[in-house]
Amino acid sequence: MKSFSANIFLSLALSVCSFITAEAKVKLPSFFTDNMVLQQKSAVPFWGQAAPNTIVKVISSWDKKSYTAKADAIGNWTVSLKTPVFGGPYSIIINDGDNLELKNILIGEVWLCSGQSNMEMPIDGSNWGKVNNHEQEVMNANYPQIRLLQAEHVDSAKPLADLKVQHDGWQVCSSKTIGDFSATAYFFAKKIYDQKHIPIGLLHSSWGGTLIEAWTSSGSLHKIHDFDAGLKALESDFDKEAMQKKYDADMKIWSAGVEKADRGTKGKWDAVAFNDSSWKTMKLPQYWEYDALNAVDGIVWFRKVVNLPKNMAGKELTFEFYADDDDVLWVNGTRIGATAGYNVKRAYKIPASVWKETGNVIVIRVTDATGGGGIYGKDSDIALKAGTESLELAGDWKYAVGVNYKELDPMPFLPAGQNRPASLYNAMIHPIVKLPIAGVIWYQGESNADRAHQYQTLFPLLIADWR
Repeated sequence: MKSFSANIFLSLALSVCSFITAEAKVKLPSFFTDNMVLQQKSAVPFWGQAAPNTIVKVISSWDKKSYTAKADAIGNWTVSLKTPVFGGPYSIIINDGDNLELKNILIGEVWLCSGQSNMEMPIDGSNWGKVNNHEQEVMNANYPQIRLLQAEHVDSAKPLADLKVQHDGWQVCSSKTIGDFSATAYFFAKKIYDQKHIPIGLLHSSWGGTLIEAWTSSGSLHKIHDFDAGLKALESDFDKEAMQKKYDADMKIWSAGVEKADRGTKGKWDAVAFNDSSWKTMKLPQYWEYDALNAVDGIVWFRKVVNLPKNMAGKELTFEFYADDDDVLWVNGTRIGATAGYNVKRAYKIPASVWKETGNVIVIRVTDATGGGGIYGKDSDIALKAGTESLELAGDWKYAVGVNYKELDPMPFLPAGQNRPASLYNAMIHPIVKLPIAGVIWYQGESNADRAHQYQTLFPLLIADWR
């Protein structure tokens, strides 16, 4: 059994504003709640805040022992609870003059589950796709010995003392609680429990689309010097502005190069008269990575000839669809509009004057920077509409690649928000480094794919950092 706190010191004085306030005066971190799981056969640090210089007693029901601590001058206190072999349920009473009781506690294995979207994807994710037999899986998720703790998405320039969590803390795994929880983490715990019949606590702290360096501490990243500028920008507005200015200039040059390289723009693929007979076909809606364009980031053009039913001819029509990331739309050679953002539903209004009854040429130019790209959603999500009338355009579309970013110099990169080096470690890992755990499951890498060689250094660095 390995302790997650090796050689790391956590100062609770950094932040107390997000601690849970119970009825008693004692304040506990967000992850010490009813229904929690503590690591078996360990010395588990248990801490919080009270009035300065207060005597705090912590009584654990599994051994009936009373652990005493004195809050320091700013109210911080800590004790070390000795946990037995797995079992429960137990309770913990914290007394500083008033009693605060945590109930339904289990002793077992605690697993940290982290990474990007492959870890984050829930069992019943409306915008993610759903796992096989998701309705049956949710209905059968009656595992009271599995407990769930879901961290919120938070990034920070400095290490935080507490973890921001959902649902006010730990939840018991059931059909009511599992739907929006990590599918990977759940099936991992389910397999362990079915084999070992030991309580499992899943501490899920992940964020889709994130980089491994964001999950690594600044102290470890400084050892390799690849991210010194980004780490410096975390601490300095001057360096942040300088990085932004350089990025904006580099991005302007790079974007101009993309436009120049796009075969569709040069070849006027938006024109009605363009001959697309040599193009291949793809069924839409779907991400193009699921078809013939695996691992393609860049610009892809789609064309389709559409005949209007008589009840829609001569009317203004609205064309609705989802695109990842950005798109431009032409109908019969007329540029209708453009939209940026992978999670924005398009709803282009196309004047009646643009349409013909037959032979309408619809052209969509989709730009994807990373990850899944294309026209996605359900068949009913891609349709022409006029009032209550609807014409689905799902099915075969002609396509061709305008430019694959692999043909160009790498896109400039600006660490921002949750992808700043160390920013997720600071907010979503640092608060829990003192907790003993059984281990970590990690599901990440796609966001670093364009720097795969560097990942050979970064992944072992993160492992050593967290240990």
